[in-house]
Amino acid sequence: MKRLILTLILIFSFQSWTKADDIRDFQIEGMSIGDSLLDYFSEAEIEQTRVEFNSQNKKYSYSEISGKFENFESLQLIYKKNDNKYKIASIVGLIFYNNELDNCLAKKETMTESVKSIMPVDVDTDIFSNDEYPHSQKFSKSMVYSTEFNFKNGAQVRVYCLNWSKNAESKHGWTDHLSLNVQTKKFAYWLNNEAYK
Repeated sequence: MKRLILTLILIFSFQSWTKADDIRDFQIEGMSIGDSLLDYFSEAEIEQTRVEFNSQNKKYSYSEISGKFENFESLQLIYKKNDNKYKIASIVGLIFYNNELDNCLAKKETMTESVKSIMPVDVDTDIFSNDEYPHSQKFSKSMVYSTEFNFKNGAQVRVYCLNWSKNAESKHGWTDHLSLNVQTKKFAYWLNNEAYK
């Protein structure tokens, strides 16, 4: 299968790519779902940047690596907690926009159109645009602007801007950002149904 390089969406110069048949056809900074992180980083680097989810269910961990990429400021590379091969279950590319919501939304629109152009026409996908909704009950004043592309098999590509509330920013030190998230069905299910229950 020809792999499609999503990193080029930030350069605004998509060529005539073949449509993606599977979530594993997408790449972010050269990495795809199902790849081993050991093909890109040393085990020491993975472990030094390892972060545990602040969740009750500890099935997954991630390494957050910054400053090494062409198109994203940071990547969160998610894998099962006890997987010694660090097989990628989700890739999250981040670009930070400190209180620059308009700029984030403009980049999100461009990124969304680029993702849409390579989504398969022969695979049953649904596109759900949620223009604005609260991040969570706990952070109800923090807003998410999201477009989700859902494959029939449950895998997902998601493009969103997260605009943290002033309270969340000052209390936790969080920064507004644009995110391109590619994830397996199993990880998406865990995140939405098991992680914080």
